[in-house]
Amino acid sequence: MRIIALSKPEELRGLEPGTLNRHLTFIDQLFDLAEAEGVELDPKLNGEHPYLHIAKNKFRRIKNAQSKRNIVIHPELIRLGFLKYLSLIRSLGYELVFPDLFSPTTKSPLGNRYYKLFKPVLVAAGITEEGLGSHALRHAFGAILKKRDVREEHRADLLGHSGKSETSERYCEATEIEAMYKLVCTMPIVTGHLVAHPINLFHWIIEKKTAPFSHPSRARHSS
Repeated sequence: MRIIALSKPEELRGLEPGTLNRHLTFIDQLFDLAEAEGVELDPKLNGEHPYLHIAKNKFRRIKNAQSKRNIVIHPELIRLGFLKYLSLIRSLGYELVFPDLFSPTTKSPLGNRYYKLFKPVLVAAGITEEGLGSHALRHAFGAILKKRDVREEHRADLLGHSGKSETSERYCEATEIEAMYKLVCTMPIVTGHLVAHPINLFHWIIEKKTAPFSHPSRARHSS
């Protein structure tokens, strides 16, 4: 099935993101109801480890077919409150995980806004090497996995890379969530000294207003 899918245009593979999200939301609600009623769920059905599903949607594209993947959430992120944050964002009705990066008046990638916010953090930490940014951290992630003897195809699954050979790209199954969890947990924890704090959203996110950094397009402004 994987080989057949790779031979088809991306738009003909799988379900539409909106449809898939609705299905997953309904399933999640069903599991929540079952747990509330005292039903003991099989971990194989509910999933022991939360993960992110990376795919093309109406807000963003993906680089290639291999970029569509699942990424396990590191337990350190959960300790620091990421799942609580997601629950709050969902309760406000947002589709985006990070709505504070979105502006309705630009088509720039969400990563552009993230980098504008992230760069001052790097500078404040004394990290000013040219070209260093979120993409460089991605490379660092791959380098650490390699040093810890994580196999090439597993690193490709985590990073969304295609394999260097037909065998590694087309005939190796995607890493199972449990196995991926073990791989992600090989990463060093550099935030263990941090204390988890209550979620504190921007007031304009809570009030569902347009981002304050959003500006009208030049064409609209000139008219």
